Amino acid sequence: MKYTMGHLLSLVRAAMGLSQDGLADRLHISKSIISRYETGDRKLSKVRFEGICRELGLSKKLVELLIADSVSPKNTDIARELGLILLTRLSSSQVKS
Repeated sequence: MKYTMGHLLSLVRAAMGLSQDGLADRLHISKSIISRYETGDRKLSKVRFEGICRELGLSKKLVELLIADSVSPKNTDIARELGLILLTRLSSSQVKS
């Protein structure tokens, strides 16, 4: 399954336990921009997605797994699931800190 950058943003945001408002506040942009990215009403480039992930403290390797450009189609979903598991653990450890 091929995800759009907006869908990946939605998955990352949810895995980190952030609302659209919370993510918008953290990125210093409006909630409507986040919403438009996620719904596909506004194009979210790979470069912008990577920048957002960097702002959220995600590693480059994890972002590469999420995007999975170089992963063969049969392994793409596995790479994304791994990424989401790691995001969930990251989110949990940040809450405990």
